[in-house]
Amino acid sequence: MGRAITHPVLVLVRRPHRDADGAWTCADAPVRDAILNVFAVVLIDFVRSLPLLVTLFTAAVFIPIILPSWLEGDKIWRVIIAFSLFFACYQAEVFRGAGDSKGAV
Repeated sequence: MGRAITHPVLVLVRRPHRDADGAWTCADAPVRDAILNVFAVVLIDFVRSLPLLVTLFTAAVFIPIILPSWLEGDKIWRVIIAFSLFFACYQAEVFRGAGDSKGAV
């Protein structure tokens, strides 16, 4: 499930497109996608700054306190989504780093 979330998050940050020569590149997102780019970067940086235990604790204990009872859902699904989002942000950062170092070899 984490891998399924990784690719949409990665595409928001590093959208692949064709450059002037017609080759595919993953350079910075175009200006029209600046809001999505900023949202994805803030989400990745925020999630990566939290320890996994805090993320899981928040999903298991804190979410039911702040959400109404009809919206909280099962604890296992909240934890699975939090776990997937956590590792999706880490994978997106790894893929971004790989795209940035393409010409560094």
